Amino acid sequence: MEKIKIYLLILFILIAVPWVFAQTQSANAPKIPEGMEEIQLGGSAKLIVPKGAKTRKVGAQVIVEGTKEFMSRKIYELNARLEKLEKRQTQLENDIKTLKPKPKSAQIFQTPKTGTIKAKNDVIDKNPPRQ
Repeated sequence: MEKIKIYLLILFILIAVPWVFAQTQSANAPKIPEGMEEIQLGGSAKLIVPKGAKTRKVGAQVIVEGTKEFMSRKIYELNARLEKLEKRQTQLENDIKTLKPKPKSAQIFQTPKTGTIKAKNDVIDKNPPRQ
């Protein structure tokens, strides 16, 4: 009976301790603000920078691009993307114009049996009633 209690105690410790340790680690983890990302810098060093910010390593220093450089690069990328979208839009508008049927003049033709003329699905009698 004593051996069973010892085994249960060991089992409880093996299950409970890692669970409690994992809970404390996740509670201590820093929350990353919106629009930011965490970059791993080697072993255990981490750096929080704006999403898409470029970093470079010079010797032992890690240099993150400045705010002005980051914003000017983002605006340049957005302008290039906007130009592409405008070109695509004009291309699609031209494609739509070529696909639209052109308005035709009223199609008038004579049917062989009745002798009537049809124009745009309207039946017009060739010989109107006389008064």
